[in-house]
Amino acid sequence: ILTFLNEYKFFIAITVGVIIILIVFLMRASKKRGLKNRFDELEIQYNELMSIPILFKINKASGLAKVNQKIARDVDSCKDLFKSIRIKQDNIVNQMGDANDALAYGKLNEAEYLFDELELVLKEALDQTYELDNQLETLLEEETQQRMKINNLKDQFRALKGKMKMFESSLGDSTDALEAQVSEIEHMFSTFEEWMYASDFAKASQVSMDTEAAIALFEIRLDSIPKLYERAK
Repeated sequence: ILTFLNEYKFFIAITVGVIIILIVFLMRASKKRGLKNRFDELEIQYNELMSIPILFKINKASGLAKVNQKIARDVDSCKDLFKSIRIKQDNIVNQMGDANDALAYGKLNEAEYLFDELELVLKEALDQTYELDNQLETLLEEETQQRMKINNLKDQFRALKGKMKMFESSLGDSTDALEAQVSEIEHMFSTFEEWMYASDFAKASQVSMDTEAAIALFEIRLDSIPKLYERAK
């Protein structure tokens, strides 16, 4: 055996060296695949972070604060937290770029370290963003209630228009007046949406109340006119 090893030691050394290199290569390839999968997972978390519509809700809350001073301080606090989150978002983008570059150039240890940092920053940013989202939802509860109310009024109005069409023959000469009122109410709905889009919830609320009163009057007329025609026969 010693003679064999002595004669073929050069070949054996090369073979062992090749095996070691192959093992190292396979280990690095496996580690690189794992890091690539990890990067994909972090990218999903980043997309989740950016998909939360915080800026949209911040703008709505700012509009609400103009007409409701009670929440102005809370809105300012939300804005400060949002600024902090935006800074984290910018840092995350830079860190993801650095981590991806390190992975592409085979700097696996550096990439692994950057991924560890990214996981912590992303988790913190996501937690803060969801917390801020919940705070804004609470502040925008008034808007949600107004939206629910106007949707109920739309459903009620839609049903009344269907009723008007069904009993059109019983309305006589009042049809034109009722159709004019229909157009007026539809304009009110459009006005409500314009004020809501402008985040002027006080004016939107007033339009909502006016719309509710107009629909109630429309319903009374729709119910009473056929009865009046019936009595006049």
